[in-house]
Amino acid sequence: MFKVFKDIVPFLIITLIVMFSFANSFWMIGQNQMMFDKIEVGNEPRYTTFGGSLAYIRLVTLGEFEVDSYVVGSASQKPWLMILFVFASFVLIIVLISMLVAIMGDTFNYNREIKNLVLMKSKLKFVIDNFWIANALGNEEEKKKCTYLITAMFNEEDDEDVEILKDVQEEVHTIDRERK
Repeated sequence: MFKVFKDIVPFLIITLIVMFSFANSFWMIGQNQMMFDKIEVGNEPRYTTFGGSLAYIRLVTLGEFEVDSYVVGSASQKPWLMILFVFASFVLIIVLISMLVAIMGDTFNYNREIKNLVLMKSKLKFVIDNFWIANALGNEEEKKKCTYLITAMFNEEDDEDVEILKDVQEEVHTIDRERK
């Protein structure tokens, strides 16, 4: 989970900068719309205040298509608002969400690749953490009785690696003969 959050931080920074830029653009066009279309107070679109433009962009990012306010008054700013809306929708929904999916896919692919290494590390850590048992037993004869069982499993899909298992089996038999 920490790797996921670490990978998302640059994406969030870029997303916030893009959202802030689009909100600023909508706010400036909204100010022009208020001035040129002579819209009365109380009838103004949401994006005519900066806070409202941030809320409007948040909704655009989530897929809200509220374009009715573009035609308030004489609609002198409608072409610019429509162009900005289409561009903001494309960048925020298509590009940035695709980027997020790619980041998450890369993170989970990396974690899947190292899964076996992490599993082996945790097993070896268990053996090392419990190694004190052999030393705590006292005399040499008790220490010889303390053993760990290490196994190798045959993966039936890989027929080429059977020779490796035979080598491991010979090594185990050699170690057994030396102990006796």
